[in-house]
Amino acid sequence: MEKACLIGERLVHSYSKIIHEKLGYRYDLVELPREMVKDFVIGGGYDCFNVTIPYKKTVMGYLDYLSDAARAIGAVNTVVRKDGKTYGYNTDVLGFGYMFKRDGVDVSGKKVLILGSGGTGVMAEYYCKNGGAREVTVVSREGENNYLNIENHFDAEIIINATPLGMYPDNGVSPITLTNFKKAEYVVDVIYNPLMTKLLFDAAELGIKHRSGMLMLVAQAAYAKGLFTDSEVCDADIDRLYDEVISETRNVCLIGMASAGKSTVGKLLSDKTGKLFVDTDEVISGICGKSIAEIFDDEGEAFFRAKEAQVVETVGKEKGQVIALGGGAVLNDKAYRNARQNGVIVYIKRDKRFADFSGRPLLSDENAYDKLLFERIPIYERYADIIIDNNGEANEAVDKILEKL
Repeated sequence: MEKACLIGERLVHSYSKIIHEKLGYRYDLVELPREMVKDFVIGGGYDCFNVTIPYKKTVMGYLDYLSDAARAIGAVNTVVRKDGKTYGYNTDVLGFGYMFKRDGVDVSGKKVLILGSGGTGVMAEYYCKNGGAREVTVVSREGENNYLNIENHFDAEIIINATPLGMYPDNGVSPITLTNFKKAEYVVDVIYNPLMTKLLFDAAELGIKHRSGMLMLVAQAAYAKGLFTDSEVCDADIDRLYDEVISETRNVCLIGMASAGKSTVGKLLSDKTGKLFVDTDEVISGICGKSIAEIFDDEGEAFFRAKEAQVVETVGKEKGQVIALGGGAVLNDKAYRNARQNGVIVYIKRDKRFADFSGRPLLSDENAYDKLLFERIPIYERYADIIIDNNGEANEAVDKILEKL
């Protein structure tokens, strides 16, 4: 096999090319209108391909063979041609199961609540029932079990979001209020963009084990490769691939006091990683057409903070960036979530003796610096995934960050 592809209607935000080409072969994204799907399946120029929405069910009628799982779920996401015949499989369910395996979660004997009755919900229901779940309830907007009577299922132990609520670009929403589910032990959100949805942030705050759909996406691709090449799939290979994809696509968000060197370190880190560098203060200055000091003088701090919050929300939705955040950009939970949803937070510490107060609206003198530092240190430390010192050369700080990443 020299090349494979993904077919679907709109693939502009697909991660599949990134993932599959890390598996060692050319992988194309082929957008097709519905009327062309049959001809592609029957006589396309690819010996193997994946299928995404809205064609996972459509292709089934054009295949010679369906695996038991694909037939039961009613969806095919992997097709292989062999000896003139087409074979359809569902590796989504294998990838879905790998999340539970990786996290050491067994559905056997548990009550499972699945949010969403679409194709992903059907796949999740198939997996959970086959895994021996005590009870599996699927919630939809208009079915017998719906969001108006969801209180009947507050005793669910495993919760699976199979809806697109919270998915890019409509980040920051959740289909349920998780605090009501006092027995929840594990929360899965099949969304993989952003990496941390509101549902997963809520689970983390409640101390509930949780998992995003990125691991499922990577694992199902690895299992598809196994079918493409008739080879075994190793857990270690899936984990390595997952780590590579996360490393390449996540943001690195730098927080810390003004003059901690976030911009200098960020630019060097951008050069070393190939990630786009974004300085939120520069973005705000560009929008307003004036310096940060001028914005404070002309409009006031409240105006600046509102603009800053908008910029962090917008920038945080994207991926593959090094983001230098203003000293006060993550002083509340909403701002933190916007920065953290697709990335890792790095707190850069620097001794006061290196501080430069010029052009800093809130740092008129050393006393002002000390006051802000006292207020902000607990917040920076609470939100940071990584903490590094930047009291030497900036390249040394970059190396520390890369080592810890």
